[in-house]
Amino acid sequence: MEFADRYRTSRMITALVLMIGMASCRSPEPKDVTGSWVVSAESRERFLSGSQRDLVGTIILSEDGTFAATEVPDGLVEGPGPVTGSGVWKLIDHNGVEVQLEFRNIKDSKAVEVPYGTQLRISKTMSGPASGLYYFQGDADQGRRIDFDRQ
Repeated sequence: MEFADRYRTSRMITALVLMIGMASCRSPEPKDVTGSWVVSAESRERFLSGSQRDLVGTIILSEDGTFAATEVPDGLVEGPGPVTGSGVWKLIDHNGVEVQLEFRNIKDSKAVEVPYGTQLRISKTMSGPASGLYYFQGDADQGRRIDFDRQ
């Protein structure tokens, strides 16, 4: 094969690889995050205190833009104790795409006024549905990451 043919072939392969890479790296869409999410076993073991390890720790993101949270551990909402509540959600672009939760109802909340907004970060994937959601308890530099796995 002469040099010009090898050069053309090399350029075609490079272009094909770039096109495939660009097609597979896309921003998450609402359908990628809808469904039930539960606190991961690893987060329970590593970061939750004894009394919080047994919490349900579930967030259900519905297709209609509503959500329900049940016994989510400290840190997602300001104030003490786990949070149970509901509201609306949407995807926002905030240094990367995140799930914006707007609580419109928080059970037994005296410390937080509603509506109350907070975010869940989306674990990165090359394509398809999100592999996980997470938030940090306290300062992110402390590394207390509470992960949610799709149920």
